[in-house]
Amino acid sequence: MIKKNMKKIKKIKNKIKNKENKKAKKENYYDAIVLSLLPNTKFKLMLLSNQKIVIGYLAGKLYKNNIRILKGDKVQIDHKIRIMYRYKVDQT
Repeated sequence: MIKKNMKKIKKIKNKIKNKENKKAKKENYYDAIVLSLLPNTKFKLMLLSNQKIVIGYLAGKLYKNNIRILKGDKVQIDHKIRIMYRYKVDQT
C-alpha cells in the first residue's frame, strides 16, 4: 500500500517538474518578411537577421483563426520556421 502511494507521489512530482521545464524553456523567435505565397499555407520568407530565404508554414492558431498573411507582411517565426505572429501594419 505504501509503495503504491509512493509511486503515485513520484509520478505527480515528475508531472509538475515537466510542466515547470516546459514553462521555463525559452523559445527563439526570429523576424521575417513574406516574399511569396506557396500552396498548402506555406510561405517563402526572408529572415531579417541574416537575409536567408526559408520556407515556413502557419501555426495552428493562425490557421484556426483564419489570419490572412500577404506578400510583404512582417511575421515572427520560431525555430521550426512556424509563423507564430503577424505584425500589425499601420494604416496611415
